[in-house]
Amino acid sequence: MDAVLQSSNLAIALTARTWTDRILGQTAQVTLPVRTIFTVTGNNLVLGGDLPRRCYWIRVDAQLSEPWRDRTFKHPKLAAWVLDKRGHLLSAILTLARAWFVAGQPPAATPVLGSFEEWCRIIGGILNFAGIEGFLANLGELYRNSDPSMAAWEAFLSELLDQMPGAGFKTSDVVTRLRTEGNTLRAVLPEDLGDMDPLASFQRRLGRAFLKRIDRRYGVRGLYLIRLGSNVGTAVWGVREGKKL
Repeated sequence: MDAVLQSSNLAIALTARTWTDRILGQTAQVTLPVRTIFTVTGNNLVLGGDLPRRCYWIRVDAQLSEPWRDRTFKHPKLAAWVLDKRGHLLSAILTLARAWFVAGQPPAATPVLGSFEEWCRIIGGILNFAGIEGFLANLGELYRNSDPSMAAWEAFLSELLDQMPGAGFKTSDVVTRLRTEGNTLRAVLPEDLGDMDPLASFQRRLGRAFLKRIDRRYGVRGLYLIRLGSNVGTAVWGVREGKKL
């Protein structure tokens, strides 16, 4: 897919134990347990919203320009092979889990995802005890590559922190600074803000974008926007870094 994969409903379902929604074509509600494993495949997938922290990345690189042509596999008919060997595969998986359990469930120094703590502890422990390293080791790369807007807003807020008054600024002040010839702020303007013309429309989009990002942290410095108040009915903004005082 070419678009950013972003869905608040999917993000909720990934961490929910049950899902409640309206039956299509009816007014009745239904509540069902969430026992689904959601998988998404694609080339250089871009995740948005709250999905990155709820996902883990499995990379398969055939290192070919046309990987679907003229390839040989150990198990050419993989689906049929898995069905035929299902008992052996389950036995092997349960043996790994049993060995870790009998050993006292030794913990592994693997990353822990919020809302998936037990899953990380158990799967990470089993794999580490079996000598399989690298579980969730690519999370940092996943987060960096998932949503380009995160890096863009980190750079934008960094410039705002350096260039705008610490006592506060309005969106009109930002627009004025953006129009200053040779100003580096325009070079890091996030693409999701769109074009600056017409200015009045851009200023409104900028204000709405600021509202959506209040207190949201960006980058290792923890840059975030705060609303300091208002001046003649216009919001006054500030950029801070680190923990909120």
